Amino acid sequence: MSSINVVEVSQNAEYNCRVHSYALGHSEMNVEAIHRSGRDDKFYIHFRHVICFSGPMSWHGALLRIAPDKEYLDFMRIVIPELVDIADVKLLDQERFGQLFIFDSIRSKVQIVANSATKLTALR
Repeated sequence: MSSINVVEVSQNAEYNCRVHSYALGHSEMNVEAIHRSGRDDKFYIHFRHVICFSGPMSWHGALLRIAPDKEYLDFMRIVIPELVDIADVKLLDQERFGQLFIFDSIRSKVQIVANSATKLTALR
C-alpha cells in the first residue's frame, strides 16, 4: 500500500468529500467521495477503529496519505496530552493506536487516526 495515495484514487482533485457516517460505539467512520461531474460517480472510504478525527465535515480532494512517524507522534501528543509520557515505540504500535490518515485539502487538513482505511463502491 502506498503511503501517499492510500486508496488509489485517480483524479483525486476532482472529488468532494464529506463525513457520511460515524458509529461511535463501533469506532467506524465512512467518508463519501463524490466526483464533481455528478452524483453517480462516487465511492466511500471506510475507516476502522477510529480514535480521533480533526477537520471540517466536508472538503475538496480525495488524496489520502499516511503520515510519517514524526507527524503522527506530534499529532497524537497534541490531541491526547495523556500520551506525552508513552514511549514512541509504544505509540507506533498500529494495532493498538492506529495510524494517522490525512486528506490534504486546499483550504484545510483532515486528520483521522484509525487502524485501517478501505475503499468501497457502496455501503452495506
